[in-house]
Amino acid sequence: MTSLGKRLQRLERVHAMRDPIQIAKGMLSDTDLDLLEKLGYNKAALDPSQMAVWFRWESALEAAKAGRKYPIPVLSDVYARL
Repeated sequence: MTSLGKRLQRLERVHAMRDPIQIAKGMLSDTDLDLLEKLGYNKAALDPSQMAVWFRWESALEAAKAGRKYPIPVLSDVYARL
């Protein structure tokens, strides 16, 4: 691989480490992430019983944008509304 190709790979890795969406994805459980990816991150596609997953995603995304390492815990709909 050329040195330009290696530099591009490094830049892509650095960008992924700084991208809030990628950081937030790393904060979610595999189950939550699979569900969100399956539904295309569409809030309207979630059942009311699955809204806690959406609130966990929003919490992780806000934490990533704010530079925090961990999202505010959201365990159920009750906690998400607090």
